[in-house]
Formats: sequence, C-alpha cells, structure tokens
Amino acid sequence: MGAGIAARSEIVPAPFLPLVWAVVTGLVLAGLRAHLHPRFGPANAVTALRAAGVAGLAALALDPAALGALTPTVAVAAGGTILALDGIDGAAARRTGLASPFGARFDVEVDAALTLVLSVLAWRTGPAGPAILALIAPYYAFSVLRAWRPRFGRPLPPSRIRKAVCVLQVATPIALLALPLPAAAGRALVWTCLVAILASFARDLARLGQER
Repeated sequence: MGAGIAARSEIVPAPFLPLVWAVVTGLVLAGLRAHLHPRFGPANAVTALRAAGVAGLAALALDPAALGALTPTVAVAAGGTILALDGIDGAAARRTGLASPFGARFDVEVDAALTLVLSVLAWRTGPAGPAILALIAPYYAFSVLRAWRPRFGRPLPPSRIRKAVCVLQVATPIALLALPLPAAAGRALVWTCLVAILASFARDLARLGQER
C-alpha cells in the first residue's frame, strides 16, 4: 500500500508539468506582438526561466506528497530563487534597451502565478488555511476590471509602495512554508498581508478613477 501511494505521488505531477509549460509557452507566443524589438532579449529569457520554475512548483502543488517532508524545503528554495530573479529581468531590460509592454506584462503574470502556486502549497502543507488563496484574488479582479473598463487600463506611475506590497505578497507564503508558525500566527500573517494588498489596490483604483 505504501509503495503504491509513493508511486502515485511521483507519477501524478509528471504529466502536469509539460501541460503547464505548454500553456505558459502558448500565452508567451500570443503576447509577443506587444514586444517591440527584433530580439527576445536576456530579460525575457530570465522571466521565461522564472516561469519554468513556477511550472515546476505548480506540478508540486498538485501533489505536495510527491517529495514528502522535503516539499516545504524545495518550495522555499525554488520560490526564493524565483523571487530573487525578479530583480534581474527588469534591470536587464532597461540596460539592454529592450524594455517593452510584453516584457512588463510577462514579468507581472509570472509574479502572480508564483504567488498563486506558493499560496496553494502553503495552504496544503502549512498553517495558513484556505484564506491564503485570497492573496492573489485582488490582482486577478483588477485585471478583469482593467479589461472591462478602459479607464482603469491606463499605465500606473512607478510606486515603491506597490513594489513593496508585491514582494510581501510573494514572501508571505514562502515564510509560511519556511517557518513552523502556530495556526493563529499563520492566519494573522495572511490577513495582515491581505489588508496591505487591498490598501495598495484601493490606492491605485482611486488614482485611476480621478484621472480623465
């Protein structure tokens, strides 16, 4: 019985990984029309590498038992590395003169997917509870609003607060995977992060709503 469960845990994520990567590749190819340069560029290559890491984590989130007790350690190491690489692609795009709307959107979508996947892992293996899945909900709700109402689709000016909240959004599930927190402390951390995220989105919505 134990061998059968172990075998199932190892097999289930395997077909899921190429499926996730195929979806990511299709979305990237569909968005290339917004890339205004003849070369894909090193920045987008770094973002693609980050996307590959997220795909691997997504396969693990499907069946956290695949790696047994090593799952949180692997998730923290991979998530931390992907988050660290987030500081490289944007700088590389500006340095090489290959920044584009495609690259910016690609970067943001990988960040969102990373938050979602890490949140699922933290929910299934840690003290967070299902409320942690709400961390990424404001982003996708905002994306729908921006597509539905063009006035909210205008570019936003750079904001250190927004960047800090984005880092907090990804770092929260990583912290919950890394630290043996009591359930109450885990829930408090999640709700604190969610309040910060909602405040940041409310600030951006108010700015966009005032502009004509």
